Amino acid sequence: MKKQLLLAVTAAALIGVSGSSYALFGSSSSKTTAAQPMRIGVVDYLKVFQNVPQGQATLNKLKASLKPSVLKLKSSQQALSADIKKLEKNGPTLSKAQRADQEKALNKKQQAFHQQVSALRTKEMGKQQAAAKVFESDLKKAVAEVAQKQHFDMLITKQAVPYVNSKFNVTQAVIDDMKKMGS
Repeated sequence: MKKQLLLAVTAAALIGVSGSSYALFGSSSSKTTAAQPMRIGVVDYLKVFQNVPQGQATLNKLKASLKPSVLKLKSSQQALSADIKKLEKNGPTLSKAQRADQEKALNKKQQAFHQQVSALRTKEMGKQQAAAKVFESDLKKAVAEVAQKQHFDMLITKQAVPYVNSKFNVTQAVIDDMKKMGS
């Protein structure tokens, strides 16, 4: 689940890079001239997510909201397993018609179970996307604040570039800023 949420955060970051907001933050002042080089920094969204309280809180909230559904599925799975064992045990003593009826009923239960699993996955994905949006909002605020404080013209996500020199990495500053927001 944590890996999936991290992927959702990364996807949100990449969508921000290609979308209208560009997930790029810089000063809008005209301080950058031909004589002054452009200041570009890089932020690792995944590292931020893993190192701020908001990331863990997001995961905990997601797990808590899905826990009742997961427990219900586990119970359904155990009941289904018990029915399968019962059919295997009693199968030889049943008539062909009785066995066929029980197998048909068991197949219906299995199909219902698979539908429940599919519904839970869909629900989980929706909640992950909603959680990623909330997290992304805080992340963008922190990124913008770091960009302004440190006078960057542009900050991009590490996920958007294949290589970056560590001197351009401002991830720790964003982590520190988000930790302040979370307290």
